[in-house]
Amino acid sequence: MCLFFSSPFAIKRYTDEAKRLLSVLELHLSTPLADGATREYLAGNRYGLADIKTFPWVKFIMPGHPRGV
Repeated sequence: MCLFFSSPFAIKRYTDEAKRLLSVLELHLSTPLADGATREYLAGNRYGLADIKTFPWVKFIMPGHPRGV
């Protein structure tokens, strides 16, 4: 069995999932807090591990990136 093949179904599925996750991330960061401010970080009120771990993934799949969705 070859693990290196191109499946249109798989490509569409994971492209759609990446777009969905980006929209969830955008919604989370743009939702106002109780005081009306927007979120700057994924978890908590300071730069943390969630932000560090998410950055490369988001940068890779952002539209405009050579291999982005």
